[in-house]
Amino acid sequence: GAPANTLLLPWGANPELFSPEKRSSTLRERLGIEPEALVILAVGRMVYKKGFNILLKALPQVLKINPNIHLILGGDGALRGELEQQAKQLNLHDKVSFPGRIPWNEMPAYLASGDIFCLPSILDQAGNLDGLPTVLPEAMASGAAVIASDIGGVRLVVQTDQNGLVVEPGQADELAAAITALVEQPGLRHRLGQAARQSVLERYNWTWVAGQIGDLLEKAAWQYAHATRLGTVYRDEMVKLLDKRPKAGWVLDVGCHDGYWLSTLDSPLKV
Repeated sequence: GAPANTLLLPWGANPELFSPEKRSSTLRERLGIEPEALVILAVGRMVYKKGFNILLKALPQVLKINPNIHLILGGDGALRGELEQQAKQLNLHDKVSFPGRIPWNEMPAYLASGDIFCLPSILDQAGNLDGLPTVLPEAMASGAAVIASDIGGVRLVVQTDQNGLVVEPGQADELAAAITALVEQPGLRHRLGQAARQSVLERYNWTWVAGQIGDLLEKAAWQYAHATRLGTVYRDEMVKLLDKRPKAGWVLDVGCHDGYWLSTLDSPLKV
């Protein structure tokens, strides 16, 4: 475990840039998705640690319950061809879109247009593992109901059944059950999506992250200073660097101090 004096801080997202208001109907038209279809979205580099093959494996189980579903699998990478082939073998060719690499300026529209966002990441055979993919808080800010694997720093931002769902990585059946729950329960989907955005508005945004870092730096500085002022510590360290201390004469200390530093000097008159 982490030492007691270690604090893990999650990434943030910009809730003004990533917002439910960026939802786009033209995006669905461009991808050939029916207007009434429920959209599941997953985005990332197409490598093994992203677990997209697990998501594809889970999708047929969900479609048995509700066939009016479409998956957008955005991104590019070495496994794209393999994933497209897997979708064909599972007879998902008309239920999955592979738009390729998504330009940064289009990401807000994509994330806001998904009803459910999935992060099916896993620990791959080479030991690669996601920490906290930035796209997760961005999807939360966009108002999507999120489902994420219990890897890396996911639990720093997602509290299961409160602002999203957390599932065991690599378990297609468990992922399918979580997706099905959100598909079949619009009220739950809406509640988790709203709570996800609210958590970014209140905490997991860049202003909050900057404030946390500022608080940590201030606390660390005062811990170093102990019971003395920072100016006192600075003076003391500078004298050590100069390798000399006044042994006689007058000492005038101009500025705000607590008297400690003057008491360390061997001089007849201290002001």
